Amino acid sequence: MDYAAKQLKQLFQLTLFTMSVTKRSIAHYNLTVGLTDDEKPLWMRSVTLSELRRDESKLGRVLQSVRSILTAANDVLDPDMVNRVDGVCNYLGEISVEQKADGTMEFPKYDVCRMKVSYLIELLQTYSRETRSFKDIVKEPYRTSPIDSEPDLAEEVKH
Repeated sequence: MDYAAKQLKQLFQLTLFTMSVTKRSIAHYNLTVGLTDDEKPLWMRSVTLSELRRDESKLGRVLQSVRSILTAANDVLDPDMVNRVDGVCNYLGEISVEQKADGTMEFPKYDVCRMKVSYLIELLQTYSRETRSFKDIVKEPYRTSPIDSEPDLAEEVKH
């Protein structure tokens, strides 16, 4: 279980990193949308789109690794933790980059995804080798963020 908790934490940190790289690729792609044909070669847009798709597939591979560890450690991990991790993996797996009507791309619910992954990382950091369990997080993580101004978003993160 020590290995599983450590490995899951590292993979979710990699997930956060990959999500931020994907967000950056989206920003680069969106910069090319507003340029005129004289300013942007066609290759510039295709290269940024390729980077975006590469980042999306990288996130998929990381999620597959998380699922593999869950399968291997299913009998030693707390069932609640398994359900939480599986739920976040399913949530992240269903979200993909979308193109808007104006030709720009967006990462829907990026903030919700980031908060869910950050909460799991925080929860995985509470693992104790002595008790071989996870401690309950006492504070309410959704009330310490700027998301407070958007109650619907805070509710979505909780589920």
